[in-house]
Amino acid sequence: MMRRRETFITLLLFFLLIVSILWGYKNHLKIKDLLKTNQELIKVIREQSFQKNSQGVEQGDSVSDFVIRTINNQNIYISKNQEVLLIFIDTSCQACIDSLIEIWNRVKKYQKFGLKIFAIGLSSEESLKEVQGKFQLPIPFAQDAFAQLHRRFGIKGAPSLVYIKNGLLRLSADPLSLDDKLAELTRLLEKSERK
Repeated sequence: MMRRRETFITLLLFFLLIVSILWGYKNHLKIKDLLKTNQELIKVIREQSFQKNSQGVEQGDSVSDFVIRTINNQNIYISKNQEVLLIFIDTSCQACIDSLIEIWNRVKKYQKFGLKIFAIGLSSEESLKEVQGKFQLPIPFAQDAFAQLHRRFGIKGAPSLVYIKNGLLRLSADPLSLDDKLAELTRLLEKSERK
């Protein structure tokens, strides 16, 4: 009789354990879906804020000093006398990643002349770290969590780029003009190298 009771209690506890595991897993899936929905809503809000705040710095305008915080928690101060290339990417877009690699291959030699190159994304730090680790590009990656740089430079899509030299926005390219602007960027960098 006592043995049956212990067996019954053990089976009951085992059953409750299985039910709680299934209930926990079901809740885990719900939370995962809610997080995905939340990220999609944030993306929509950001896109709408880009459309509303499209007044950014334009080509030829002066650019004041600013700070870029990398995904490695390093603050990099960008002053007016520096030469900087910001490459705006979306880690969920393979074309953006391909463009980042292409741009890097075309401009990497100018780093020795002082060009600072950054990959800037709205994506999570984890996805930016994943891209950085996968492709081993020796440039800082930064998350533009509140889209401050995107708004400042009027970035409305990815891949895009911004080239700043001596405190002026010298070149800006969006996804539609990237190929033409990349050739122009190379000419500007070559000209800069000769000086």
